[in-house]
Amino acid sequence: MKLSFLQANYLLKPFYSLLVIFLLSQNTVLSQTPELKDYAKEAPKTVEKSAIDLARYLTENETDTKQKVFNIYTWITYNISIDAKDIVSIKHKPHSIKQILNRKKGSSGEFAGLFNQLCNYVEIPSKDIVGYVRATNFDEGMQIVEASAVWNGVKIDSSWFLIDTYSGCGSIVRKNKSFLAKLFSAKSQQYKLIFKRETDINFYCIQPEKLISTHLPVDPAWQLIQFPVSMDSFQSLDWEGYNYKMDNCDPKLANAQDYTRLLNVYEHLSNLPYMEKVAIKSNAFYPENFALLAQYYLFKGQAMYAGHADPKIYIQRNNSVIQTLEKAELNAKKHQQTINTETLKTISNFKSSINKNIRNVQSTRSKITSQHLSTTQKVLAAGKKEVQQSTNSLADLQSKINSKTYQPLNVNASTKNERADLLKENKLALAKTNKELFQLKDSLYKTNSNLEASLMEKAQLFEALKGKNLILNDLLLEFNKYTVDKAPLMPLKKLSAFIDTCGTEIDSLNKALIQNRRDISINSNNITKIQSALNKNVIQKQKYIKQICTYSGSSNCDTDEYNSSIELLKSIDQVKLEMSKMNLDLKQEDISFNQTMFEILDDQAFLFNDAENNLNDYENFRINNLEFDKKKSNYQMEEIKKYADKYINKLSALNNKLKQKMK
Repeated sequence: MKLSFLQANYLLKPFYSLLVIFLLSQNTVLSQTPELKDYAKEAPKTVEKSAIDLARYLTENETDTKQKVFNIYTWITYNISIDAKDIVSIKHKPHSIKQILNRKKGSSGEFAGLFNQLCNYVEIPSKDIVGYVRATNFDEGMQIVEASAVWNGVKIDSSWFLIDTYSGCGSIVRKNKSFLAKLFSAKSQQYKLIFKRETDINFYCIQPEKLISTHLPVDPAWQLIQFPVSMDSFQSLDWEGYNYKMDNCDPKLANAQDYTRLLNVYEHLSNLPYMEKVAIKSNAFYPENFALLAQYYLFKGQAMYAGHADPKIYIQRNNSVIQTLEKAELNAKKHQQTINTETLKTISNFKSSINKNIRNVQSTRSKITSQHLSTTQKVLAAGKKEVQQSTNSLADLQSKINSKTYQPLNVNASTKNERADLLKENKLALAKTNKELFQLKDSLYKTNSNLEASLMEKAQLFEALKGKNLILNDLLLEFNKYTVDKAPLMPLKKLSAFIDTCGTEIDSLNKALIQNRRDISINSNNITKIQSALNKNVIQKQKYIKQICTYSGSSNCDTDEYNSSIELLKSIDQVKLEMSKMNLDLKQEDISFNQTMFEILDDQAFLFNDAENNLNDYENFRINNLEFDKKKSNYQMEEIKKYADKYINKLSALNNKLKQKMK
């Protein structure tokens, strides 16, 4: 049975996929890192002055290509430093290979250029890879327009690998300036940048899937992954790195085979044709990037410029150069427009995000904390006065109870029954009074239980509130740390959300605690009212008993009930005393509670103030960086425009002279 081409292709599709994966997985050839050799770390001073001598020194005793490449990588990462001044300078002066070797420092492009030169001197194919870098502080609303990083692609044993000597040599860190230096520095320059060498072999033949998490080539061919990633994905806030899936943002990027074929073509191109390919591909891949096209047309114009004996041919050549330089100018202007627009948009989005998600939240919580602090301070002052008053009242009550005398039943019983009706009324009134006393006792028991429950709830609420306040302090400390470290906006937004949530819970606990205090106060007042009613009823009861004894004679006189009423009066006085003591304890406890809360809230107010200051510095730092990048890019494009304009005018004047001679 014959198969059609489409049927055969369908059946062989899994095989093609396996073949592509196999070809792309050739990076596993270097799964074992070559040997780190001492002689590659430090070459003789005489050798280091010449790139060709250095290349030969690092490779002449090696037969294995990957070991040769590793030796070159080792020497660069151990000997060349990142130029910290270049990072903070708008003007970048390019240096030759000889100057880089003499200075022992350079920019990312100069690292890559040196690596290329050393490899090419010993016939190892190597190319510059220009690309975008996703910073660790990449934020919402940001857009990467500038392709500011350069690394290398190197061919080892018929496969291409990625090398980043710039990242492998170390990093730039901030160091605080001295006190005197700070006095004469702008607020945004309270520190200086210094290079810290931390050699890292992980950037030698780094896995493409790993490097692309932070480095995206302007030419997708250099991604070296099965499913090339689009710029939209790379700039997405959800980007966490390559996930071995086709990029849904741009299905046109899915054919990795076509890209890998290009690399062997690139190998044989000289610098200018290679730059042309990369510039065109960079603009097609990401239409916002006109910088490489501007640079390419400038270099092409420089290369085209040459005289000729025939004036007509000379004028034609000059016109071609003028057209090329005009293209350089046009692309430089386009790139400036993009950079300026995107920077303004990014700054606007950044400020909006900070105000919406952070500054407004911080301001609200700070105001509430200040209000709580002010209220607590007033309550604390009032509480101290109340404690003094309660202490005095307790002493007075104790003194009154100590001096109080309870009258025993002492009546002259009458044998006359002329007040039988009153006696009957007294007995009914006594029965009613006893019933009320029973109800009041029951009410007192219930109110006392409510008070105990409220007191227990108060203790729990206080512990919860204290715990939440301490959590808020920790969150604020972490927030301040992130702003000082100039962290990405995303964790700051999350922290602000946590701060707001925690603050809302604190507000809720404060309301519950205020309500609880009201409940305690209501229950205490109810107990006082019940005690007063009890006291009144007991005295009334004593009166009725005396009357019954007087009117009915000693035979109907209930002495025990009268004596029990005296005991009840004593117990009421005792409860009053205990309640007064408890109220005093509660007020002293409140003072202790408010003192603790005052200290916590005072810390919070300080931290919120710190947070506001740090956030202002953070915002200024980020905006200054964005503005600096814009100025740097504009300066580079202005240099291209100035150079192009200068030579356009020069060549136009020359053409006019040639035309005059021809006449």
